[in-house]
Amino acid sequence: MKKKSGSGRNKKSHRTRKAVFWILLGFFLVIAAGVLFLMTNLNFIVKSAIQKYGSEAVQTAVRVDRVNISLKQGSGAIHGLTIANPSGFSFPFAFSLGKILLDIDIQSITGEVKIIDDITVEAPEVFVEMNQDRRVNLNEIKKALVRQAPSKTKQPAAGKTGQKPKLIIRHLRFAEGIIHTKLAPQGGKEQKLRLPVLEMRNIGGRSGAYPDQIARQILNELTRHAMNEVTRRGINLAADKAKEKARSALDEQKRNAGNKVKGLLK
Repeated sequence: MKKKSGSGRNKKSHRTRKAVFWILLGFFLVIAAGVLFLMTNLNFIVKSAIQKYGSEAVQTAVRVDRVNISLKQGSGAIHGLTIANPSGFSFPFAFSLGKILLDIDIQSITGEVKIIDDITVEAPEVFVEMNQDRRVNLNEIKKALVRQAPSKTKQPAAGKTGQKPKLIIRHLRFAEGIIHTKLAPQGGKEQKLRLPVLEMRNIGGRSGAYPDQIARQILNELTRHAMNEVTRRGINLAADKAKEKARSALDEQKRNAGNKVKGLLK
């Protein structure tokens, strides 16, 4: 009787070990599948994220030709990133960023905050245009950035931004590029100026920031940098203040009316 009891315990122990083995094997297979998916789809994921969060930030189309990321080497490149002009302007783009080189902190990839040690933007182009209504395209983009920025007192919804990755960019450098200017009220002749080097550090702070917040910060600084250079070169971008004030007041009235309609519908 004792021998039968011992044999039963051995069989039970064997079944337990076998069950644990299959559970662990399934667990590791799931992890391997996830890693494989990430490795084989990383370029598409990064491209989609840039286009999605960039377009959300500037409220105009952000497009990328292609992305090449190598996690093994901790490097990457983004080719042909463009930001479309708002409607009402003749230049097709407001920004064309040529080739973007990335130096990635590989150890941060699995963490909550992804870290990019260095970004270099080669051959950036900024298009500064004033149309017949004396509106400047980069000013319109800045307004969009302000409208899309979350309120300081309003916390982002956990369901929305909780799924977004957080980023820190240690160093960002826009190499020397070109500023294209066109002022319709002054004949609309295109001029080309040199875009001085622009460097930014520790974007996202210590705890990181969401991609759309990063995009707003970078584009705000690049816009300011380009506009300052245009002004320094003696090109007058001052719009008619009375028209600008009236237009702003009308926009505010439209927003208030829209909010009232939404309130009634709710």
